[in-house]
Amino acid sequence: MKTFDELLKETKEYGVVNEVKFPIIKCSGLPNVRSDDLVIFETGQHGYVTSLDQDKVEIVTFSRDIVRPGVKVVRTGERLSIPVDDRFLGKVVTPLIEPIFHDDLKIDESVERRPVDIEPIKIDRRVRITRQLYTGVSLVDVMLPLGKGQRELVVGDRQTGKTWTLLNFMKTQVKLDSIVIYALIGKEKTEIARMKDFLTEAGMIKNVIVIATSSDDSPSLITLTPYSAMTMAEYFRDNGKDVLVILDDLTTHAMYHREISLLAMRFPGRDSYPGDVFFKHARLLERAGNYNVNGKEAAISCLSVAGTINNRLTGYIVSNLIGITDGHLLFDTELFNRGQRPSIDLFLSVTRVGKQTQHKIARALNRELMMMMSKYEEALDFSHFGAELSDEKKSLLARGEKVMTFFQQNYTQIIPHPVQVLILTMLYDEQLEDVSEEDIIKMRDAIVDKYNKEDGVRKQIDDLMENSQNFKDYKEKVKSFKSFFNGLWQQQN
Repeated sequence: MKTFDELLKETKEYGVVNEVKFPIIKCSGLPNVRSDDLVIFETGQHGYVTSLDQDKVEIVTFSRDIVRPGVKVVRTGERLSIPVDDRFLGKVVTPLIEPIFHDDLKIDESVERRPVDIEPIKIDRRVRITRQLYTGVSLVDVMLPLGKGQRELVVGDRQTGKTWTLLNFMKTQVKLDSIVIYALIGKEKTEIARMKDFLTEAGMIKNVIVIATSSDDSPSLITLTPYSAMTMAEYFRDNGKDVLVILDDLTTHAMYHREISLLAMRFPGRDSYPGDVFFKHARLLERAGNYNVNGKEAAISCLSVAGTINNRLTGYIVSNLIGITDGHLLFDTELFNRGQRPSIDLFLSVTRVGKQTQHKIARALNRELMMMMSKYEEALDFSHFGAELSDEKKSLLARGEKVMTFFQQNYTQIIPHPVQVLILTMLYDEQLEDVSEEDIIKMRDAIVDKYNKEDGVRKQIDDLMENSQNFKDYKEKVKSFKSFFNGLWQQQN
């Protein structure tokens, strides 16, 4: 980028800083400047124009270094943009794509640059979401499926396992050769370093770009983080690749946006948030979707995280995001404290798009299991009164407990979708009555191990789904498969 002196000579105009309320700077001059223009101060800092008045220009600066009144500023004539390229895969960078841990990252003039904030693509280039986004987490893939191109909210209190579950989602998508853009918004520096170390040790870093800001950064740079992540995702989408974007988290983003708005003396609304906060998040998340790129489908799937207090979903930002997204996964504190992993509340979570992407067998299983688990929940509530239960209710409770035990999953474990459907069908169809709750996990892990290591086992389990006409036919095929299934289980023991 050109220097201050070069731009001054080129534009022949400059402004002078009159007022500073970090990170807001107001200056006079710059008669030809436009909103969203990038500017440079003579002290070397960068900023961009957020609003124009008759005699004042409002600028936000990205640097923590204070700009003092009287300093000159020039416009660049360019909108705020970032470089986008495959070379950033495996890197941890700032929203301006400056390296955080990688000194060897070189960006030259040949690298493509894209505006950070753009209008979402219109409906004519979007296509129906038909492909499932596999997460490797049984509770999600079978009961709360996600589609490629879906925007799903991940919501819950602090310390309920949201981040670890998202890392499992990410691990599965990397194995399926998708690109992952992880945005860490206003986190602690130690958390950013831990994320980088985890991705490196897990061997996932090659397909991941982490765009991160710490709480020490300028509020304006922090609010830029999710936009840079989405811009980077659009570059890979336009190259025909599926991308998973994780925005962690948008409640923090909204708080920093509120801070800037209050310093700029904009009229506050509910909870002191500015009136445009819904628009900001809606415009951002609308950039995700399933697109037609040169005759081929390419999707940006977005998982946006939001924090709650005492699982309160009626908070301003959380309720806004629920209205914008295609569903939400609610992580419940009580379930977490009871030891359920992941601590997702099956009955208060929603997916509005994902079920249409499921395989016909999995979709039928989802319908049957959801009805069964609703009855299980009722029977569980009824049993707390100490009432005498019928044999039917006892059988239902036993099946429900085994299903919930099956959903227990270590954060580092990925369960292939055909294995999820196979074992859950056997549990639903009462084909595993002779297996105790304690042995359900051992059995599942044994089958997963065989499925991952032996092509013959994988083919047999996959063919069960692919060659079945309907769920009834699948259940019958599973019955004939049970002896082979028991053989695998006995080998493990």
